[in-house]
Amino acid sequence: MDKKGKMLVFGVFLLALILVASFAFAAPRAVKACRDGIDNDGDGYIDSADPGCANKNDASELNPAIECDDGSDNDGDSAVDYNDAGCSGPTDTDESNCGDSVCEGGETQGNCPADCGYADSCADSDGGITTDTFGWTYGYINNTNYTDYDYCYNIGSVVEYYCNGDYSVNTWRNCGTDTYGADYCYLGDVYADYTDYACLSGECDSTVTPTLQQECDYGCTAGVCDAPVDTCSDTDGGFMPWTYGWTYGAYNGTNYTSYDYCVDTSNVFEFYCSGGVSYGGSSFCGNDTDGTDYCYNGSVYYNFTDHGCNGGACDIDVSQIWVEDCDYGCTAGVCDEPVNEPPVLEDISWDATAGTITFTAFASDPNGNETIDWVNMSIITTSYTFSPYDTSAPYTWAFDSGNYTGNATIRAQAYDGEYVSNMRIEHLFIDNS
Repeated sequence: MDKKGKMLVFGVFLLALILVASFAFAAPRAVKACRDGIDNDGDGYIDSADPGCANKNDASELNPAIECDDGSDNDGDSAVDYNDAGCSGPTDTDESNCGDSVCEGGETQGNCPADCGYADSCADSDGGITTDTFGWTYGYINNTNYTDYDYCYNIGSVVEYYCNGDYSVNTWRNCGTDTYGADYCYLGDVYADYTDYACLSGECDSTVTPTLQQECDYGCTAGVCDAPVDTCSDTDGGFMPWTYGWTYGAYNGTNYTSYDYCVDTSNVFEFYCSGGVSYGGSSFCGNDTDGTDYCYNGSVYYNFTDHGCNGGACDIDVSQIWVEDCDYGCTAGVCDEPVNEPPVLEDISWDATAGTITFTAFASDPNGNETIDWVNMSIITTSYTFSPYDTSAPYTWAFDSGNYTGNATIRAQAYDGEYVSNMRIEHLFIDNS
């Protein structure tokens, strides 16, 4: 047998001796931890009651899948499992304790900023760049909280804070340029809204003030003053030369008043309106006239009309002119003629002397003019009739009775050229014996 073979045999022999010796001198087998009646991991639970025991043959009450029962200082605070303040029990899977000033285990800035610090952050109360709303940004930067308020840079601009990701930034913004809006009509004049932009209390604001742009004398339409409109009014209602008046209104934007006036004693200058414009012209007041005769208080008169201009209007002055008085009344401007009444035979007288009888008649004219043309006398006896006429007063006749004695009748009438008077009859006795 060569040298290598001998060494191989010796090695196998030595190994066998070692194995025999290990079995001969081995200690008794240890009892499993999950059935030894001992709280091996000090969590207050024994054997099968311990959450770390899968079964009674489990050699360890620890559970490497659960931080609070794995026997390790998982969060580095030198406390293990149940002895760690971060463990609520052996089933707690997180050994870390937020608030112990140690960022450990599963603690992050998100779930335990007290231990791990605050992540950079930003929030905006007004939601972004809104210059017309006062606001602020707030959050953390480098684990320090902050609040940045919007503020007025000057009267016309604002510094506005807003978030850019997790960081607060700001921008300067002009609140706006003061402007006038479009013209519009208000109360008959032209106005425009003046917008005044300013920064007040950290926000842009604006004030709108209606501002007069132009006063309009003739009204306003669509923000523009109306053009002047020619107007005319007439106090006496038209071309009325017999009434004093005036026109007034506006012409080419200028107000006016035009008064009627006398050109001279016979003519008036009369103003009147036509088509919204004042016109004027001279008017003759008329010729002086004599009216027709008329009766007044028993006399004849006529009216004299004097035409003229007085106080800016034509005028007339009527004067009553006497023509004649009427003795017998007046009718339609003419004196009445006297009424011709019949003459009156008032009396007859007679006288007989030596056979001659003289008769005398007395007649009168009631009209007062004594116009008797004649008086007729008739003497009637038993033997003859005698009828003389006499045309002038006294109306006398001599009658030779021829020594007649007896009764006689005398009839007499007067005549004035138109009427015959009443008949006067006298009875007498003639005595020539």
